[in-house]
Amino acid sequence: MGTIAKNQGYGYDRFGQEIGFTTAAISAGRITSVTIKALGSKMLFSGDKIQIRTQNVNQEFEVSADVSATATSVSVTPIEIQNEIPLYASVLVLSKEMIKKASRVALYAHQSIYLTAGTNGNDYLSAYGTSAFSVNSAVTLVNDASKPNRWGAQFGIFVAPYDCDISKIKGTCSSDAGSGDNAVINIWKTSPNTGATGNLTIELVKQFSITSQNNQNHVFDLEDSPTSGNSLSAGDVVFLSIRRSGVLASSIEWYADIGLLIKAKTN
Repeated sequence: MGTIAKNQGYGYDRFGQEIGFTTAAISAGRITSVTIKALGSKMLFSGDKIQIRTQNVNQEFEVSADVSATATSVSVTPIEIQNEIPLYASVLVLSKEMIKKASRVALYAHQSIYLTAGTNGNDYLSAYGTSAFSVNSAVTLVNDASKPNRWGAQFGIFVAPYDCDISKIKGTCSSDAGSGDNAVINIWKTSPNTGATGNLTIELVKQFSITSQNNQNHVFDLEDSPTSGNSLSAGDVVFLSIRRSGVLASSIEWYADIGLLIKAKTN
């Protein structure tokens, strides 16, 4: 066995997870991309570091753009390498990078809801990041509605740091409402027009229709595993709304706690 020699890189880490191999030789010189076998269920993100290894070469690269599961090329921060890297060299994620990547695989967002208004049947929004839903949207919100661009900066509970999916919704709800005094909780997503002023479009991810049980100690289960309409692109914002329906009596309180499990895209 030969000795693994350091190329012009960041040094050798003998621990790591192999994620694929090169499908074209890499010539010595300035490198801006690496051709690899598609990763399948694994992903790389901008800022990740990978190592490409053979018996005699060990070279580290920094990924410069997110890599999808089907991509066959990885963009890397430009770097000069001294030796050619042959076809079928192993591509690994370093052990220290695996710890960092673990936190990227699954993310969590949470929103508490407290509504005491809403006797007009309109959707109410969070009071700018708080659990008090007191901002009257003035309408019943519908899918694909056009709304002011500022909504993307005022009501969000989650901003996607990279392409991901809402994979699980889990929450609870209660109210002191009487019989027939019901509510609807909606989870929305939108793409703000950053650097611009044009309206954004809101898209419904999930709607929960809640029928009052005339008992403030009755706790409703809010749960869903969406499989459509749950995809988020980097920069997309998630926000919630609640509106009352039915009797619409005054001095009624609605409470909810909702959690979202959000996972990086794998295909």
